[in-house]
Amino acid sequence: MNFFNRFYFFLIGVFLGCVLLFFSFNIRDKPLSFNYFPESRIKQHLIKNKVLFSNKALCKINCYHLDTLLLSKYIENSAVDFQKSKIRGHNPKTYYLSVDLPIQKYNFTKKSYMLFETSNDMVTLIDYAHTADNKTC
Repeated sequence: MNFFNRFYFFLIGVFLGCVLLFFSFNIRDKPLSFNYFPESRIKQHLIKNKVLFSNKALCKINCYHLDTLLLSKYIENSAVDFQKSKIRGHNPKTYYLSVDLPIQKYNFTKKSYMLFETSNDMVTLIDYAHTADNKTC
C-alpha cells in the first residue's frame, strides 16, 4: 500500500471521528463539567441541591436587598475558605464561602461571606454577612 492510499484511509478515519464527536456533543442538553478540584466539587454540590434558608440568613438577605434567585451565581463567583470551614470529623459539614457582591443601594462591591451547612443531600444557608460591617439586621 503506497503513501497516498494510507493517507486516504487516515483522512476517512479523521472525518468519521469528527462527525461522531460533533453529533455526540450536539446531543447533550447541558455542557460537560469536570469538577476535579475540591472547591469546584463543593460549589457544584451546593448549586445542585435545594438550598434551605435559616431565619437568620433570610433576615440578613432581606436586610441587604439580595435576590435569592441569584444564589447559584453568588456561589459560582465565590471562593471556598477551607481554613475556616469545618469539614473533617464534623457532621454536618460547614463551608465558608467568601464573595464580592454588588450592593445596589451604594453602587459598589463589598466582600461578603456565606456560611453553608451540608448534611447528606440537604444544604442550608446558615449565615450571610459583609465583612467589617456594623449593620445589625
